[in-house]
Amino acid sequence: MGQLMQLAGKLVKAHVPENVNALERYGVSKDELIKGVLCPDCGAVPKIRKARKLFCAKCNHQSVDAHLLTLRDYRVLISNRISNREARDFLRIESPEVAKKLLQKENFVAVGRTSTRIYIMTDKRH
Repeated sequence: MGQLMQLAGKLVKAHVPENVNALERYGVSKDELIKGVLCPDCGAVPKIRKARKLFCAKCNHQSVDAHLLTLRDYRVLISNRISNREARDFLRIESPEVAKKLLQKENFVAVGRTSTRIYIMTDKRH
């Protein structure tokens, strides 16, 4: 049984998920996507950010991490790499500082400096 567990562990470590651009695969352009943070309760877009929380204008749901699902969607649909500008556009956030804090909070690997910085989003299970 010990060898089987070792083999299973090695397989899990060696697994590299396929990085497929789903938009290309299905012939959808970025412009066709609905951008903004979806409400996890009612699905409305976009949620409004106030005082470090996201509020849904439709059902009044509050969340501090609803943006994570939207970032996961970006990773699956577009790329596992995202810049601050791309994050602001996709999440519908105006502030570069807020986008930076959200990306850094998730401990994504940052590559590059200032305006050329790209964050590599890992496959965290939310």
